Amino acid sequence: MKTIKITSALVTFALCITMIACGSPEKKVEKAEDNVEEAKEDVQEAKEDLNEAKQNARQDSVSEYTKYKADAEEQLIKNEQKLAELWAKKLKEDITKAQRNSYKASIDGLDKRNKELKAKLTRQDDPARRTQWQNFKAEFDRDMDELDKSIKDFIKDNKR
Repeated sequence: MKTIKITSALVTFALCITMIACGSPEKKVEKAEDNVEEAKEDVQEAKEDLNEAKQNARQDSVSEYTKYKADAEEQLIKNEQKLAELWAKKLKEDITKAQRNSYKASIDGLDKRNKELKAKLTRQDDPARRTQWQNFKAEFDRDMDELDKSIKDFIKDNKR
């Protein structure tokens, strides 16, 4: 009799758990529809956030490009002035024609590199493509540093 009571209690317990776990199919469908709606809203929000982030990144890139371009143009103009001053100074010195020609060739080479960088900066017109802009900026910075170093080395070598 004890066994029957225990078995009966276990069966009743199992049935209760099964009924609770199953629930009604209508509620499950309702819950699933609610979850789908929430997921759609989340996706829409994510799309809006992404579009806003892209727009902000574009604006940041454009303003960064504008400032960078102005700074680079200023440096290129300073380079032109330095080279013109070096040439004017050298013209005043009493040197041989060969020395003057050599000096002029060096200055012309530096001036040519400066003009090439100016043209390269002018050609770069789409800062909105971030990866391309970052690559351009890194390469341009390296070229500007090399030119600046060459000008400084040229000045230092000609002071001797």
